[in-house]
Amino acid sequence: MDILKTLAARKTAQQTVVGFAAETRDVEAYAQRKLDEKKLDWIVANDVSQAGIGMDAEDNAVVLISKTGQREVFGPASKRAVAEFILRRIMP
Repeated sequence: MDILKTLAARKTAQQTVVGFAAETRDVEAYAQRKLDEKKLDWIVANDVSQAGIGMDAEDNAVVLISKTGQREVFGPASKRAVAEFILRRIMP
């Protein structure tokens, strides 16, 4: 069972479903495909192959992509700052 896809299929008009794509190559292409296939509202993509950001690091850098084609790059910044950026963008 694909939990994220199931949640997106069951969401109400008041809900927003955000996915995460931690990738090592073709980061935005894989993230876009995941956004489309799972019918998400947003996806947060990050390149986990970059040294000093992502897994096991204090900082992160992401690309936030919406189902309507919005694309925003943020970071490198602290993980807290990245989380605040995501929340500010996805909240109506």
